[in-house]
This record gives sequence, C-alpha cells and structure tokens, in this order.
Amino acid sequence: MSLVLNIVARQDSGKPGLNPPEGITPQFDNPPNRNTEASVGMIICIVVTAFCAFTRGSFLIITRKKPKMEDYLSVASVAIFYSYIGVCFWFMEACGYYVHQWHVRVEDLVEIQYASGPQAQLGNLERV
Repeated sequence: MSLVLNIVARQDSGKPGLNPPEGITPQFDNPPNRNTEASVGMIICIVVTAFCAFTRGSFLIITRKKPKMEDYLSVASVAIFYSYIGVCFWFMEACGYYVHQWHVRVEDLVEIQYASGPQAQLGNLERV
C-alpha cells in the first residue's frame, strides 16, 4: 500500500480530492467537521447496546440452565456491532465525519478508501 501512496503523493501532492466550489478555499490541516456529534452518537449506541446485552445475558443466566443457539448468535452480533463501532472510530481518525471532499488531499483518499472498506462490510453484516 505504501507504493500506491508514494505514486499518488508524487503525482498530486497538495491537490484537493475534488475541485472546490467558487469562493471556497480547501482547508487540509483543520477541515471543518462534526466529529463531536458523531462521537456522541456512537457512544450512545455503545451504552444502549451494552445495557441491552447485559440485561438479556443476566435474564438468560437466571432463567435458563442451558444456552440455546440464539444466545450464541446474540453474542456474535454484539461482537460484530462493536467491531463496526471500532471501525467507525478509525474512520473518524482517518478523515472525520461530514468533511467535504475538497477539504481532503488526493493522497489521503487512499487511506479513506482503505478505512471505509471494512466499515461497509461490517455494516452489511449487521443488516443480515
């Protein structure tokens, strides 16, 4: 992957990922984003999921002697969900949420594509 980054960096160093509209100057170093809102939303999802999983788990431990298949599947779904949230935080570090493409350098787009691949795959697993 570093070979691809080196080739892209030599060709398009310092150019925005998309031409900005007239009157807008790209801000590569500190682009305007809404990472705070995204973090709050993800933390709320983490807390609600942890509460629900803990409540379900404690209820199942109290009422059942032997776990069933759906109990194992619920543990797997919570693990996939937390993996998805981890990738969402990684994506936030890579580029940030609600950042226009003209505020991102062309050479940084490779990392963003790399970060968004697992995010899309884990998101598709959650829908199943």
